[in-house]
Amino acid sequence: KTFFGFALQFLWQKYPRIEFHREIEQLFKLDIQADEFVDKNFIILGTKYSYPISLEGMLKLQEVSNSWSVALPFCEIKHGPLSLVDDKTVCIGHVTNECIMDNVNQIRARNGRVIEVGVGKEINIPDIGPYSSLLFLIYLQLFSYKLALVKGLNPNKPRSIAKTITV
Repeated sequence: KTFFGFALQFLWQKYPRIEFHREIEQLFKLDIQADEFVDKNFIILGTKYSYPISLEGMLKLQEVSNSWSVALPFCEIKHGPLSLVDDKTVCIGHVTNECIMDNVNQIRARNGRVIEVGVGKEINIPDIGPYSSLLFLIYLQLFSYKLALVKGLNPNKPRSIAKTITV
């Protein structure tokens, strides 16, 4: 099993009664405007449970929309990557607590665009414990899909993705 598989298994054992299909339906109703992000670079930020999700979201942005992206834990943005933030950088972060807001403010101070995903944030997702990270992943996938469409790419047939492994 992958790390993600183990994480999901753990979450479902710990929170067996949570049903979040309504929350997923709400995400699909979002009007994601990707026009302004066509020529941008992306930093996907996460903490705790959402960092592995950030890695997956980074891959989706790279594969589906052919956009440069990197995934980082929120706490590591200050160790070098913050110096790369400018007006062509979009940071998409799963904002889970107010301690992270200092990092968000530093990104904004460097003219970086921040898309906050979290409880009561720009992209509002409900607080359903660690499952909120899965909703963050769904948002990242939808964002990648919309960005690919705006760029004129077919999100169902990404270029340079091998369907089989040849030796």
